[in-house]
Amino acid sequence: MRTRKAGRTSKPLGSLRALRDRRIVVKFGGSLADEPEAARSLIEDLAGLQRAGARPLLVHGGGREISREMARQGLQPRIVTGLRVTDDATMRVVERVLGGLNTQFVQALRAQGAKARGFAGRTATIFRCSAAPPVRLDAQSDDVDLGFVGEIVEVVPSALRKALEDGVIPVVAPIGIGPNGYPHNLNADTAAGSLAGALGAEAFVLLSDVPGLLVAGEPVQNVSLSELDALRESGGITGGMLPKVAACETAVRAGVPSARIVDGRVPHALRRVLIGEDLGTVLQ
Repeated sequence: MRTRKAGRTSKPLGSLRALRDRRIVVKFGGSLADEPEAARSLIEDLAGLQRAGARPLLVHGGGREISREMARQGLQPRIVTGLRVTDDATMRVVERVLGGLNTQFVQALRAQGAKARGFAGRTATIFRCSAAPPVRLDAQSDDVDLGFVGEIVEVVPSALRKALEDGVIPVVAPIGIGPNGYPHNLNADTAAGSLAGALGAEAFVLLSDVPGLLVAGEPVQNVSLSELDALRESGGITGGMLPKVAACETAVRAGVPSARIVDGRVPHALRRVLIGEDLGTVLQ
């Protein structure tokens, strides 16, 4: 593993035109909800990719907005190993908030002249899931029942593939459908990584509020799959970074050439990494 110096570029920058017809899955974290410039850069970059002939797809989170809405309703958020414990009342909040955010992203893309379509809620059966198993934090703790948190068992990408072929940017909310037809809350990182693999994406970019994977406080430039287990065992990957790294690993093992965790607060981070600027952490 190698740490990088901020702003260093390791290869000549390319052009968005080189991305023509390439499927690019982008995850925009709910942790960036309070960063309007990050959202503006994302929308402009996605529209620019579409104009250049690329085929981008956006998966969005909404964790902060969900927590705020829960607080307004007197519900206490609880996060365990990066997953939100989701009872029936919480699931209703998740559906409402993610549906609203999905519409906002679609409208913002259309305002930039892009073609976009939302996939959210119970009618968008993209992810079929089972209930996630209980989580045990340590040997002394009782199991924590996560409620309506889904564990993806199948990705059904046909509608998304058709949208991409039609030159439309799909905007996907991370909601899965369980065997009983009831919606389940999915970790957005996990959903995005699974979708990148199922679509055979050429690139997976995970935009968050961190400069990449940090080890001993320093951003790591490159991590191979063979190094991940050692990092986990040493405590180098913890908390909310666990599902991010796992999502990248899922995508790469499914055939995506590489996955990248990038600081979405960097202006036009998506465009910059896709033309070759050396930002964030690459997993391959």
